[in-house]
Amino acid sequence: MATLSYDFYWSVYSATLADVAAELAAQMARLPTINRIAGTAGNDRLDGTDCDDALLGGAGNDVMRGFGGNDFLHGGLGNDRMWGGDGGDSMHGCNGNDQMWGQAGNDFMHGGLGHDQIWGGLGNDRLHGCFGNDTMRGEAGHDFLHGGFGDDQLFGGAGNDTLNGCFGDDLIDGGAGNDLLSGGYGRDTFVFNGGRDRIIDFETGSAACGCGTGHEAELIRIDIAGFDSHADLMAAAEQVGGDTVFDFSGGNALVLQGVALADLDETMFVFA
Repeated sequence: MATLSYDFYWSVYSATLADVAAELAAQMARLPTINRIAGTAGNDRLDGTDCDDALLGGAGNDVMRGFGGNDFLHGGLGNDRMWGGDGGDSMHGCNGNDQMWGQAGNDFMHGGLGHDQIWGGLGNDRLHGCFGNDTMRGEAGHDFLHGGFGDDQLFGGAGNDTLNGCFGDDLIDGGAGNDLLSGGYGRDTFVFNGGRDRIIDFETGSAACGCGTGHEAELIRIDIAGFDSHADLMAAAEQVGGDTVFDFSGGNALVLQGVALADLDETMFVFA
């Protein structure tokens, strides 16, 4: 089994929080130099320009559109909806159940508190759920998705993506491309549907939550034509050093890092 410690996942989470804090501080430092559009305590619609804008929602359920430029969008309180537009935007939901669309550009997107939905769009985006049961989709580009706390759903989409569920029972789907996947601390479900993916922490039994004995193994859903049973899957499996490798041909493969083939059984797999 590929057991990683609670301390390891906490260090990853702490580093991600530091990344979010640094990004937010950098955006706040820009406020005196860019166009600033502030909302009220009500439900506001804030539209940016083709320049670099700061859209500050405040309280209420706000609708915010950055349009052109490298924009800073901060939802504040309420259930907000944000569109970054063109440019490399920095979007922060803060509180509430927010919806965020990065659209074009290499965007930084942070849900904050609440159950958030985040779509990266075009570009190489960084998506952070933080707290709540979040749903994140990288879409196009080589994206980084981090769930944080909660039972999150992470979908990489096209590109070579990095997905990290962190804490909670997460759904991790790399999509197309060659993806690096980590469920984190919890009983996670991974989806494989093509590309060459690597799962770095698939748990096979007693340590499936990283928290001792008595826990079920994690789960992998196989969605590859011609592989409909455990027998089909095992015919494509090979032990390569300390890893288990499933070769589905056509450039499609799944690597379970640090997992012995002998530790796998049919309860750990389902087929689409």
